[in-house]
Amino acid sequence: MPLGSYATILTGRPTHVNIEAIEDSVVLQFSYSELSKRYERHIGWERLGRKIAERHYISRERREHDFLACNAAQRYETFLEEFPGLEARISQTNIASYLGITPETLSRILKKRQNLSL
Repeated sequence: MPLGSYATILTGRPTHVNIEAIEDSVVLQFSYSELSKRYERHIGWERLGRKIAERHYISRERREHDFLACNAAQRYETFLEEFPGLEARISQTNIASYLGITPETLSRILKKRQNLSL
C-alpha cells in the first residue's frame, strides 16, 4: 500500500503529515522523479501509477465521507470491517487517533458494544 502525501509528491512542496510504523514493516522507498521516468518508458508502470492514484482517491473520499456522515461508533465499525484483526494488534490510542476521537470516547464505544453483546 502506498504511503505518503500524494499532493506533496505532485507539487514538490513540503509535507504537512508524518507517518509512523507502529508494527514491523517492509518499506520500499523511491523518488517520484524516478517513478516518472519509469512511467515514460513502460506502460505497465504508468498503469500501476494510475491504479495507485485511484486507490488513494477512493480511500480519501471514503474517509472524508465517514468523517462527515458517520458518528464515532459507525467509524469504529468501518475500521473493524476495513482492517479486520488490527484492533487486537495496536493500541486503543492509535485507533482513537485514526478515528478522530479521544481514547475516552473510544473506551465508551467499546463498553457499549460489550454491553450489547451480553
